[in-house]
Amino acid sequence: MNSYFLNIITTGRNPHLDRIIELTILDADGHVILDTLVNPLASISGVVVARHGITNGMVALSPTLDDLWPEIHGFLKGSRVIVPDADATRHFFPDGLNGAGELICIRKRFIERMQAGCGFFQVSGQRWLEQALAHAGHTHDSDSYRTLTTAEAMRLVWNWLESNNRLHTAA
Repeated sequence: MNSYFLNIITTGRNPHLDRIIELTILDADGHVILDTLVNPLASISGVVVARHGITNGMVALSPTLDDLWPEIHGFLKGSRVIVPDADATRHFFPDGLNGAGELICIRKRFIERMQAGCGFFQVSGQRWLEQALAHAGHTHDSDSYRTLTTAEAMRLVWNWLESNNRLHTAA
């Protein structure tokens, strides 16, 4: 089964009102399959602009999710799709990512692994990825919270989790 790392930035957290404004898909080897701004056909709030640096002008001539969906669906259908938060991510897509062969929340997987190792482990809010990278022996080298840098970081953590899993399984 092919594995892909999917990350999105949206205009907000409500999938009924908000829309995707940036999307990245990486394959298991870290090759960029898709990295694009997305026209949400809605206004981007000042909070989102301040956090991610994506403005209304930047997305104005970008494709919409409807334009991109056939290509996205083609890659993800039947594949393992690794996302930061499955519940939050799936609702922004037309099929709820139900076409994926497997949808994995890497944040949840990381927390479960850490709890299995020490009994109790708590992740502090939005900084979970930085904590996960530190455990995997990496650092987040950027102040940017854009989809490509986050997808690359997710892939590093996933590889660490998988190699750690093989060590535990072999023991």
